[in-house]
Amino acid sequence: MKKVLLPLFLLFLINLHGHEIPDAIPLAREGVIDLRGSLLDNPVKLNGEWLFYWNEFLVSAPQNRTEEWDIDYMEVPAFWNNPASLKQEYPREGYATYQIKILLPPHTDFLALELKYVFTSYRLYINGELYDAVGVPGVSTETGKPAFRSKTVSFPTRGSELDLSLQVSNFNLNKGGIWGDPVLGTPEGINRMREGRIFRDFSLCGLIFIMSLYHLEMYFYRRKDKTALYFGIFCLIIVIRILSTGELFLTRLIPDISWNLHLTIEYLSFYLAIPVFSLYLYNLYPRQNHKPVVRTILGVSAPFILLTLFTPPRIFNRTLPYFQLISIIVCSYSLYVLVRAMKSHSKSSSTLLTGFFILVLFFLNDVLHSLNIIHTAFLMPVGLFIFIFTQSLLIQRISRELFETVEKQKNELVISHTLFEKSRLGTILGLAKLAEFRDEDTGQHLERMREYCRILAIALSKREGYCDYITERYIDDLYQSAILHDIGKVSVPDSILLKPGKLNEEEYELMKLHTVRGGEALENIEAKIGMESFLTLGKEIAWAHHEKWDGSGYPKGLKGREIPLSARITSVADVYDALTSERPYKKAFSHKEARKIILEGEGIHFDPLLIKIFLEVEGQLNEIRLSYGEANPLEAMKSLRA
Repeated sequence: MKKVLLPLFLLFLINLHGHEIPDAIPLAREGVIDLRGSLLDNPVKLNGEWLFYWNEFLVSAPQNRTEEWDIDYMEVPAFWNNPASLKQEYPREGYATYQIKILLPPHTDFLALELKYVFTSYRLYINGELYDAVGVPGVSTETGKPAFRSKTVSFPTRGSELDLSLQVSNFNLNKGGIWGDPVLGTPEGINRMREGRIFRDFSLCGLIFIMSLYHLEMYFYRRKDKTALYFGIFCLIIVIRILSTGELFLTRLIPDISWNLHLTIEYLSFYLAIPVFSLYLYNLYPRQNHKPVVRTILGVSAPFILLTLFTPPRIFNRTLPYFQLISIIVCSYSLYVLVRAMKSHSKSSSTLLTGFFILVLFFLNDVLHSLNIIHTAFLMPVGLFIFIFTQSLLIQRISRELFETVEKQKNELVISHTLFEKSRLGTILGLAKLAEFRDEDTGQHLERMREYCRILAIALSKREGYCDYITERYIDDLYQSAILHDIGKVSVPDSILLKPGKLNEEEYELMKLHTVRGGEALENIEAKIGMESFLTLGKEIAWAHHEKWDGSGYPKGLKGREIPLSARITSVADVYDALTSERPYKKAFSHKEARKIILEGEGIHFDPLLIKIFLEVEGQLNEIRLSYGEANPLEAMKSLRA
């Protein structure tokens, strides 16, 4: 983000220079401005004293104006209801004619005039000819029609003098008259000036819009922190404000936009920016903020927003001075928060304070300029960009630190998970070995069992209805937990467990309890954990690996799919290993002989589907049997007795 915005920002600053017009020198005096010593290749402002005829629409100046007309001189730019007149202050609603005589330098054949911010409609006459009109100037609310346009008019001079007459009416706002600087120059000079401003404002819109999208995307990926959200919304509001003010790009993007809607958007962009910025600052520095103050800012802003949405412009535009006062108070409070943050050594608070201080200075300049207290230029867009740029870098830095923290925590989590897996496997293997430690020779029964179960489970996972259930995690848990199938044998007395001969009926019933004891032991461990774990499959296997498909098994006599899938898989693996292992009372069966016995148990002892799976992978099972070698002879005896 920083690599993209910084070159654009530098390009913007380079093109910013030279697009503003110097202060008007000379100034108009008593309705006349002398430009005979000016070079109009560089546009000049027609500021100063214009002739002013209240409640009159004139095309040209009367021949005997001092006797027949009650004339006045009005400062331009200024609102006519401000104390800008030399004679009196006029009401905000009404109509009038502005006139000025321009003395031109020699060899001036073609000129252009730029007018904007004439409230709220006008007609332009040059040497008695109508050249332009914005809206419909009227003598009453019913006959007038307001409009916003920034326009340039080109015309031939035809002499050494120009007489401009501007018929202006206002029945819609609390201020009327010429507020913007009228600018005169050659068409090339005017176009060069306008293109510079257009480049500046479009560059601002583009850069700030990019920042808005960037921070909204940041919030999308990390929604817990709303700092990026409010900053992204704030940037978006500023983009809308730039489009609706300055060069009035909104009227170019939407040529048919109504005057009422345009003004509503302009005011809302101001009234929404203050509370959204307060929320951004609160989320950035919550400890230095006061929540009741932020709530007050939101509460006070709400009526202004509602009035703008639901009342006509002639009502809601009167609220602007009051909200400007509120915004100054909010700016002061924001400075207080930032100073507190800087004193508490909060991250990048000095950067934020510097950018915000520049913004406040430019904001105060614009407020005073809009009230005609000072005559400078609107600097708020530049101040906003400087502020937003510094804040974007701040949020980017905070986000980078957060991402670095997340990455560090991720690495620690990977290490922790690895250690957990090792401890998990060690726990399972340790529990399984408890039963085997009581035997005279442990053999490799457990290693073969887990491999058999893994091969059967992988093949079964490819069948319809099992691919979603038998996941890689399930296969891994089964591989590790299958060796717990006989964990309950630690509860069987040595006299029964190690008896070389055939068990009697009472001893056999005690032997069968190893399934219950093993299942209960693992269930108790899982209950202490408080959640399902890798022991879940081990518990199922220990409890049900001697259940049979037809319901003749033990300990509960489960039937068919009542038997957990993990136990049905382990049952096939356990019997196959017992049959193919050498025991003191028998030799190891060949794979072919063991295969025959297992097939005879289809639908009786074993799940029919698992028998089909067994036939698919019997070659792999035989390879495992051969690679791991023979098991402990006593193991087969105990498995067959069980």
